[in-house]
Amino acid sequence: MLRLFSRVRKSSLHVSPLTLQTHKLLLCLPRFSSFYASQQRTPRQQKLKAIEQNKKITEFERKRDWKGLVQYVDETKNEFNDVNWATMFSKLGRMRREARAIKNDKVFNRVRGDFEKRLEDGGMGWLGIREAANVIHAHGVMGIRSKVVFKSLVDDTKRIVEEGDAHTISNCAYALARLGIRGNDFIQTLESEDIVKKLVREGKPQAIANTIWAMATLGNQAPTLARAIDTNEVAMKIVREGQPQAISNTIWALATLGHRAPTLARAIDGNEVVIKIVREGKPQNIANTIWAMATFGYQAPNLARAIDSEEVVMRIVREGRPQHMANTIWAMATLGVRAPTLARAIDSEEVVMRIVREGKPQAISNTIWAMATLGVQAPALARAINSVATMDNFTKEANMQHFSNSIWAMNQLKYDCPRLVQAFAVTARELMGTAHSQGISNTAFGLSYLGYFNEEIFEQIGKHADIVANGSKQDIANTLWAFGISGFTAKHEETVKMLWDDVMKRPVTQFSSEAWSQLEIARLFARSEGVDLEVIDDDGRGGSRREIMENAANVDDKPATRFERNIANDLARFGFSGFETEVSPFDNGEGGKLLKIDIAWKEEKVALELDGPTHFLSPSNKRDGPTKAKKRLLKSLGWKVLNISYMQNREFEKLREEEKKKALVVWLEKYGVKP
Repeated sequence: MLRLFSRVRKSSLHVSPLTLQTHKLLLCLPRFSSFYASQQRTPRQQKLKAIEQNKKITEFERKRDWKGLVQYVDETKNEFNDVNWATMFSKLGRMRREARAIKNDKVFNRVRGDFEKRLEDGGMGWLGIREAANVIHAHGVMGIRSKVVFKSLVDDTKRIVEEGDAHTISNCAYALARLGIRGNDFIQTLESEDIVKKLVREGKPQAIANTIWAMATLGNQAPTLARAIDTNEVAMKIVREGQPQAISNTIWALATLGHRAPTLARAIDGNEVVIKIVREGKPQNIANTIWAMATFGYQAPNLARAIDSEEVVMRIVREGRPQHMANTIWAMATLGVRAPTLARAIDSEEVVMRIVREGKPQAISNTIWAMATLGVQAPALARAINSVATMDNFTKEANMQHFSNSIWAMNQLKYDCPRLVQAFAVTARELMGTAHSQGISNTAFGLSYLGYFNEEIFEQIGKHADIVANGSKQDIANTLWAFGISGFTAKHEETVKMLWDDVMKRPVTQFSSEAWSQLEIARLFARSEGVDLEVIDDDGRGGSRREIMENAANVDDKPATRFERNIANDLARFGFSGFETEVSPFDNGEGGKLLKIDIAWKEEKVALELDGPTHFLSPSNKRDGPTKAKKRLLKSLGWKVLNISYMQNREFEKLREEEKKKALVVWLEKYGVKP
């Protein structure tokens, strides 16, 4: 229009005053002025102008002045070409801390609206391939779910994947994954043989990593890409040329998708690559890599050894987030690798407080689970998890698995956790329906071992026993044992018999010796409650269940303790007679050595139970579930039971000879036993 006006002036034609005044007014408006000015420039001038604008945008970004940047764009966007738009989005995308403020800014949204209007009018074809990818990538980084932009991506998929390079393609995939946009046609095309070849042959490790990471994040199996990555050529390129983040993202994605990658795993566990990961990688990279190895079941001895060094451990606990610490110690426990340096650092008061205050329930439960699996006591972590403040935070987001892992871990650590159990009891009805078999059985087992015979929780366990019946053999054995120990067999007789009948239908060899011991204990406790669990001897395959159970019940790998030997010697020395050691409480001697009485007077039916430290929970010093349950069973069989703790024995050992005898007389004469 301005160009036309200029030509009119040169030809000396008459121009009305109104036209001249209108033109002057338009030139006073910045947006119209810039538009008219752009129409007069030659292509070279336009290019130079675009370069100048990019420099100004970059200068705003350098100063972290996003407000100035969007204001400048708003005033000059009519002169923008595709490169300017891409630069604007890219520079704003780098200001991640300010992303929320930028997204909510009116000027930015006006600018974005103008950009989207142009896409709606003409699609994405006016943008260069790389520029289009940069715009999409910036939307992903900033968390902007623009329907217009991502519809344009779908419409332009063919051009981008065919003409774009590996970096361009990976940027688009990455943005979709960051925003959680599933079912997008663009992602589906990345599994074609031609595109996969382009990605792994031409792409740098970061492009390969971003693409498979996007697939895993969106839940796309990507078997073609996974196979291509786990070839020797591509795996070596990734570990030699890739940064720790690219390496960790790649192996994490393959593990998440369930694609075994032995070639890549071997390459990663090479000494040079391990050194690069632990020295240059961030805690997240280290955690994701060892987590993936553990998920694969690949031992990774070099990586595990390097991680448990003092230097690396300090970086993980000081710089890492709770999830990174949890993933690392979980991986070590899953691989069966003792990690004393890491475990010790995690259980320090400072680190524990970060885990329970900042960590999500998954991180908290995985950490205590790992500690328990490794046999690390972790008193600071156990205490913090059981605290009221932690429970308030924990119960808001915790699911059944988080509770079951935590309760199981507390049981393994023999740590009393009343607040954790109370928190679970409140949500048990809601959570139990979402549980899997192992979660239910671990919860039942853990609560029973800790001595929490909560009727409401076991009511819910009974209602969902059909889930356990469809689970593993160990889940069934754990649950039956838990009903026996808790004393709820009679109240849930139908449920218990349903699970027991399932056991009797299975071949003998499906259960371990330990499981048969648990089942025998469940049977004996059931009888004490008046419930008969019939043992069907022949399993139909030549196996004798009765024989197996008897053998399992007579396996005794726990010799008499010094506590037991000393008391027996003192009794004999002070003239007590008629007692025996290691006596079955049953008249027919069944049960083998599972429920043997430490010291018994059969005629008087007096049982003396000597409870060492393993019978107690810390820090409360309460007796554990099996100890309580055994006393209940003995009483139901007519025995009079005296329990002496190792704490009482400590005081007893300090007494003089005549005082010791007097103490034994005081303890036993009320039960009819005298020297």
